[in-house]
Amino acid sequence: MKTNLLLATILLSLISVSCKKNEGGNKGVISESSSSETTVVDNNGTVDTLTTSTEQTSNDNQTMETSVAYKGLDGTRAKATFSSGKSGKTLVIESANSQKYQLDFKSKTADGEHYERNGVSANTKGDSLIISQGDTEIPLVKVK
Repeated sequence: MKTNLLLATILLSLISVSCKKNEGGNKGVISESSSSETTVVDNNGTVDTLTTSTEQTSNDNQTMETSVAYKGLDGTRAKATFSSGKSGKTLVIESANSQKYQLDFKSKTADGEHYERNGVSANTKGDSLIISQGDTEIPLVKVK
């Protein structure tokens, strides 16, 4: 009984000593990474918590993201994230019911921008975002 306990103790101590976590990671994957976040302030000097802007740099690939909260006519909320980088511009729309649409930049219009993918399109115009799918149009207004 004592020998079994002694063997188990030695075995556990050997396992705990031999298992060493590599904390270095793969340094060659991302050579340089930086991130900055911008706080948006409205005219009164109060912080706009609904709009966030981040800029990330990784291996000389700079990506700028701006997230804006929108509200539908029926009161439902959605978050739109505008991204631009070397791979192009995209718009990701996340609705309150966890639906997510990723749209690609197609053209710049006189009033804003046009995004589209898989039959879903979105047009920006000032503080408005109009989402179209087939005959259905969903107008959204920026939350102030």
